[in-house]
Amino acid sequence: MSADVARLIEALDDTGYWWMVGKGQAKPSEPLFGCLIQEAKIDGKQLAMAEGDSLEFCVIEALARLRNAGH
Repeated sequence: MSADVARLIEALDDTGYWWMVGKGQAKPSEPLFGCLIQEAKIDGKQLAMAEGDSLEFCVIEALARLRNAGH
């Protein structure tokens, strides 16, 4: 894991929310990566999500959306 990705993972951890990142496509037209941040509970409310062709972009964008939503 690169140092940049490790820092992004630490930033996700620091939010105190649950998060997940994924890689994969059900069809070629979909973005390759995704990042979801949700309330820290089972079936918690989705707080921010981003998809794109770069893991770094998805995490940075999801964190920005989380901040912009006031979390």
